[in-house]
Amino acid sequence: MKEVMLKGQTLIKLDDALLKLQLQSTLIQIEGLEADVKRYSILAESDAIQGVQLEKSQLGLKSAHVQRNILLEQISKTVVVAPFNSIVTLKMTEVGSFAAPGVPLFQLTDISSIRFTIQVPEHDLNLFQISQVAKIQADANPNILLSGKTSLIGSKSTMANTYPVQFLLKNTADLKIKAGMFGKVMVSKSTDARQPLLPSSAIIGSFVKPQVYVVDNGKARLQNIEILRRVGGSAIIQSGLKEGDVIVTNGLINLFDGANVETN
Repeated sequence: MKEVMLKGQTLIKLDDALLKLQLQSTLIQIEGLEADVKRYSILAESDAIQGVQLEKSQLGLKSAHVQRNILLEQISKTVVVAPFNSIVTLKMTEVGSFAAPGVPLFQLTDISSIRFTIQVPEHDLNLFQISQVAKIQADANPNILLSGKTSLIGSKSTMANTYPVQFLLKNTADLKIKAGMFGKVMVSKSTDARQPLLPSSAIIGSFVKPQVYVVDNGKARLQNIEILRRVGGSAIIQSGLKEGDVIVTNGLINLFDGANVETN
């Protein structure tokens, strides 16, 4: 059963019995020093004692007040509160256990806001922009569609040549989406109808420098192009071609730049 914690709510109370005894001893010390200061002040005014005795009592009283404040601060830190609205997803301690600096006591998870990360191939990175809104669907709850805003687009690829793209989204009111769940991002792949679509077999060269043969005045001419993305056995061309260009799509084995070409 999940345990919801509100910001400022007590998570755990550490044993402060020893600190309270030390505080009680300090308060008694302060009471005695205050009496000494009052008594020495009267005696010093009548020159019955040396002023140094009064000064020592006053300094001792100040030191005792500092010690009292230190103990009060330590006692206040024996109460561990939730730093934000969250759900306790893991308890790492129990009654009677020792608590030490650096040792975790609880694992708190805030799932009211979720960061959803996907890995995107480089040829699809152009589909995403910072602050772009996309629909996100959790595999466990396919009927729930959430709107996520792109908050990060990775600058370094993974070993699989993909880039992390992260979305920030609000969970449902009843927190149905849990941390660690898998899901899908739905983005539109609509393209400008004027962008040419070529069969991949018409493209030669590497992915970094793709080229096609354009028929120009009866001769084959190599033309550098830029591929927007590949779709199945075809490629959407982003730049390098214009309307009316005639492209050689087959018989490329014996073709070379400047070769005579007959079109049907």
